[in-house]
Amino acid sequence: MKRILASLLFFTIIVTGLQLLSPTPAEAARVAKVKGKKAIIVLEGMNLKRGDLLYATSNGKKKAILQVLKTKGRKALVRIRKGKAQRGYRVVPRSNLARKNRQRQRPQEESHEDSSPSDDSEYTNSDSKADSNFAIGALVGYGIDSMDANLSYSSNDKEAVSMTGSGVSVKILGDLKFSNYFGFRITTGLEQFNVYGEGEEDVCDDQTTTECTTEISFITLDGLLKVGLLNAPFGIWGGAGVGLLAPSSINTTALDESSITTTFAGYVALGFDIYAGDSLYFPFQFDYALFNNSADVATTIIAIRGGLAFQF
Repeated sequence: MKRILASLLFFTIIVTGLQLLSPTPAEAARVAKVKGKKAIIVLEGMNLKRGDLLYATSNGKKKAILQVLKTKGRKALVRIRKGKAQRGYRVVPRSNLARKNRQRQRPQEESHEDSSPSDDSEYTNSDSKADSNFAIGALVGYGIDSMDANLSYSSNDKEAVSMTGSGVSVKILGDLKFSNYFGFRITTGLEQFNVYGEGEEDVCDDQTTTECTTEISFITLDGLLKVGLLNAPFGIWGGAGVGLLAPSSINTTALDESSITTTFAGYVALGFDIYAGDSLYFPFQFDYALFNNSADVATTIIAIRGGLAFQF
């Protein structure tokens, strides 16, 4: 129980700390796509109009000056007036003084370029892979497994036995993005659970040995609500969800096999996504799963997972 409470406290501290450090909506605009001297930016809380001047920044350094050509919903088409912008750069407003001078600074040829068919086409088709809302991929993982069980060694006596071990997982991943801050991840695949321990009394294998083992392969279906903490290019997020685990193979001397059936687990997770182009990214996550335990058995998995995914 102490290990469970410590793990939950650890996750709470990390998620709370990152949330406090995360940008406010007005600071969270980012460059979603760059093509030549134009770019598409995703807006979160910024109220922009044509002609507004912006900075594209990376690690707090100004990399480019942008000027708004057109806005639509939470996206804007901008012209790169100076410098170089890249996908994932954060976008912040320029000073009020610079905005007052934007009309005098705007090149005359912008009027022609703003109305060109290519601008409208690029903007209205901005639901490209770089800003896609759905992705599919795969995750592999390594889990640290633990189980605490009260096992009988006589008709009236029980012994508390702690068992630990590790297992691997292979899962298919689907990511659905609702906004820059909210998304849903669903995974399905194989999750191994292997633990080993030793009691002081003969509590395992029909009370014939002190050595206890449990090896289970689960087919899982997991759903995780993701909350964005920091924006691209490292999309740090925290999340929580539930999983359905159906045993496909069982080998145990610690438990009655008939008691091991389909069960549920609750998850908390912390992860980040590293983007490597318009359609490819590498998802990583660290999660803690607490099984639907009984009065005599408490089971947890702490796992680290990584893989790759493609946006469609």
